[in-house]
Amino acid sequence: MNSATTIAAISTAHGKSAIGIVRVSGNNVKKIVKSHLSVDLSPRIATNTKFVDNAGKPIDDVIAIFYPHPNSYTGEDIVEISCHGNLHICEAVIKETVRLGARIAEPGEYTKRAFINGKLNLLQAESVSLLINAKSIEAVKQQTKNLSGGITEKITQIKETLLTVLSFLEYELDVSEGPFLDKKSIEFIKVNLKKCLKNSSSMIETFNRGSALSNGVKIAFVGKPNVGKSTLVNKILGVEKSITSNTPGTTRDLVSTETAIGGLPVTLVDTAGIHSAKNQIEKEGIKRSFEEIKTADLVVSLFCPESEIVDIKELNEQIYVYNKTDITPYKGNKKDVF
Repeated sequence: MNSATTIAAISTAHGKSAIGIVRVSGNNVKKIVKSHLSVDLSPRIATNTKFVDNAGKPIDDVIAIFYPHPNSYTGEDIVEISCHGNLHICEAVIKETVRLGARIAEPGEYTKRAFINGKLNLLQAESVSLLINAKSIEAVKQQTKNLSGGITEKITQIKETLLTVLSFLEYELDVSEGPFLDKKSIEFIKVNLKKCLKNSSSMIETFNRGSALSNGVKIAFVGKPNVGKSTLVNKILGVEKSITSNTPGTTRDLVSTETAIGGLPVTLVDTAGIHSAKNQIEKEGIKRSFEEIKTADLVVSLFCPESEIVDIKELNEQIYVYNKTDITPYKGNKKDVF
């Protein structure tokens, strides 16, 4: 068991709720349990008991569960105390644990201890944070899959296969006394290297999707004034987020909105119309538009019958959208226009 000091923290969100959970982990847990709970706890059994203060006066009626090491989340002794979700109650419980030698846990310290004590690998430890901060149900599913160890198993399998291939190569090059390489060995090496390449490529695709699910995708809508950027963003969102008007230059500042499309967290950025402006406010809006364009994962360049395309050539992830087809159908020769 890790000999680090005992740590305590409120594991549920701060505020009012039906239940607030205080988690304590470390080598001082048994002393805290014995000093403040009115009954002894059996391992891994939820027990209704009183949590009392230093003078033996009840603070709250709680449900407590004791998880002995090493079979706990951190690999240390843990007790989880479920009290009523009042912040003052939770803080009173924390105060009593600190009085007996515990300290307030640092952000992510429980997961850090789980990693140090071999309960989680690095990928799983990172997935805990990503799961907590997931912005969509699809992101939750992705990180839950990572926590289950599926990706770790694939990485281990690739590593073992490569080591086996390497041993065959070393034998053929350094040990074998035959004049030619063994055909069966060469075939085995080819087959297994192709398998590793296929699995690695699949994992890269999975990583890219997982990264998008965790971090989200930023899409910037750019174009000349009055091409319909704000109208299109409002249509995608289903709400009138941006002010729309027939007057060019209505949007002078960035309007950023988070949503989910197909389970993917997306930030839609409605930018100011790009043109040669004389007004200082409009100039600042256009400057900010270009700053957003640089950090966007995708740029949607809108144009319409009365305006030209804003073509930012240094961007690879850019699509062109022709708007207001009800006025004039698109007759241009650009092939990649939606």
